[in-house]
Amino acid sequence: MAAFSLRFAAALHEKQASREAHAELTRLFERYGNAVFRAAYACLHNKSDAEDVMQDTFLQYLRTNPVFESVR
Repeated sequence: MAAFSLRFAAALHEKQASREAHAELTRLFERYGNAVFRAAYACLHNKSDAEDVMQDTFLQYLRTNPVFESVR
């Protein structure tokens, strides 16, 4: 997962994300990263592909910046 962290950090740098956005994405990755990876791995049965799906999931979040009605 170290490679993902490096790519994730590079993507944040490229987007010139604010400190707040970086902190939010870091919090989301720490909270949901393992679950996203495990779900992807359960479907794909391949570590590399699951890491790619996890990366794409968080990059899509970064790009779209969705607003949710409530937080559980």
